[in-house]
Amino acid sequence: MADNISSRRSIANNFFLSLNTLLIAVIGILSKLGPELTQLYFWWIAMSSFAGLLFCWVWATTIKCYRELNSAKFVVINAIEKKLPVAAFEAEWKCLHPDNNEATRYPQLTRVERWVPLIFALLYITLLIISLVLANNILLIRPLDL
Repeated sequence: MADNISSRRSIANNFFLSLNTLLIAVIGILSKLGPELTQLYFWWIAMSSFAGLLFCWVWATTIKCYRELNSAKFVVINAIEKKLPVAAFEAEWKCLHPDNNEATRYPQLTRVERWVPLIFALLYITLLIISLVLANNILLIRPLDL
């Protein structure tokens, strides 16, 4: 039951990591196309950075949902274990948190994995700001010929 949720969470994380890596790679490849596409390039970066920010928001929301779902599953499992002679999950949790000390505490995967979309989001925000500033400078220096 809980392993199935963790497997789906891992697949979702792989999807979003691949999607964001692909988007960053495409932005990098397009940066090598040359000066004739400069204006298009800056606006394309701005739009793809905005899309990347949306992907990161969906990814972070997905991580939060899986965390809440797993927490609920373990509340149920722990309640069931109280009626059984052996409480395997409770014993496992006590091994991971022997003294409730933050320094020796097991870092839960959700606490670690939620940083990845945030790092990508910061990268997209940086690219968005840079592209908008550079596109604005190009428009001021060389107006579009209509």
